[in-house]
Amino acid sequence: MMEELITNLEAKVAELEAKNESLTNSLTWRSQENSKLENEISQLHVFLDTLPNIPDRKSPAPKDDDGNVQRWNVDNRSVLVRLASWLTTNK
Repeated sequence: MMEELITNLEAKVAELEAKNESLTNSLTWRSQENSKLENEISQLHVFLDTLPNIPDRKSPAPKDDDGNVQRWNVDNRSVLVRLASWLTTNK
């Protein structure tokens, strides 16, 4: 009875270790792919920075009701927004 319980627990541990390894490998792969995509986006921003009259990567900081600049509330503009803005203003 006790040996059967130990065998079942060992099997469950092996199953969980395999699942953990699979999830770890998946997380590693996704992290690497995410880094590649972030690098490509960065390269696109670098290219856009070379165009004349291209909007900045960051939008201007908004002001509150008292006219104070809210530096914490600055948005990064996406590649698509920057390119679309440039295309519409440089016909």
